[in-house]
Amino acid sequence: MVNGGRSTFPVSELARSGDPANGAVKTLAVNYTINGRALTATGMDMETISLTDDTAAVRVADLRLASDNQLFLKAWSSGTYVIQTAAGKTMKTTVKNIPPPLKITGP
Repeated sequence: MVNGGRSTFPVSELARSGDPANGAVKTLAVNYTINGRALTATGMDMETISLTDDTAAVRVADLRLASDNQLFLKAWSSGTYVIQTAAGKTMKTTVKNIPPPLKITGP
């Protein structure tokens, strides 16, 4: 995939030729280097990973598939989130009043 010029791909695509543990949720961790910097990307079966240098990016939300096959959105920023599935279904939710991070001092 990467040799073919792709830097973003669904984790599940790696099991296309056969799932080594059918029915079990697996996590992929990829260690890679960009411009001499060691980076790591991780993702579970239903997620997409990007092999990019995104250190300047701010993480605002994380979307996961729970064990009961329900989507779970963990948000770090208030706002309206719109999700479109591969089947074309659109889901929308609004997250309000996320408090600012707490500064913790100490040893």
